[in-house]
Amino acid sequence: MKLINKNSKEFEEAIVRRLVSPANLDVSGGRVYRGYGGNADMTVMNELARMGGVAGTSLASLGAFPAFDTMRQSLPMVQGLMLMAVYIMIPMVLMFSAYEFKTAITVTFVIFALNFLTFWWELARWIDSWMMEALYNSDTHSQWNMNGLQNTSDDVIMNLVMGTMFLVLPALWLTAFGWAGAKVGSELGNMTSNATSPAHSAGGKGGQLAEQAISKKVN
Repeated sequence: MKLINKNSKEFEEAIVRRLVSPANLDVSGGRVYRGYGGNADMTVMNELARMGGVAGTSLASLGAFPAFDTMRQSLPMVQGLMLMAVYIMIPMVLMFSAYEFKTAITVTFVIFALNFLTFWWELARWIDSWMMEALYNSDTHSQWNMNGLQNTSDDVIMNLVMGTMFLVLPALWLTAFGWAGAKVGSELGNMTSNATSPAHSAGGKGGQLAEQAISKKVN
């Protein structure tokens, strides 16, 4: 580390003083996560509530983590069954919708969204496997002090949150993509209707003229 026209040792010393300054230590507090629990200035009741929450979360994790693992193993099975159900329903859905173009586009989007769920599950597994280790794997993260204990309890909460991402991310994806499919199908249906309406109108006028000509000859 060296600044132009500055002594290297002095520059390093200035950086170290800046990093360990009281202002920086007060901002971070030695904690990794900055949640919204408690008041801005923690009171005794907030601390007691935090301790109770940590104890409850730790106990809940004993049953939640095995449940998350079982859920993750079942995800490909659920995906296969959902695709099977959609493929079975396609003929009936198209028939009852009178083979409407909008319905066909929406069904296409649904099938693509279901097949793309694998990407979101792989992303959630990567986050669960490496994100915390990549960002927070250090000796200072789990020191035996109040901030270290707080970080450890936050790790448990973070693991629970990352476990739910296997359901939250696909749900968000299906909702957004289903809405997009319905909108695209509706717009394409309107475009098709608008494109054929002039021909339909011209054909109707031609039929009326022919009918009028025939009626005049008969009369």
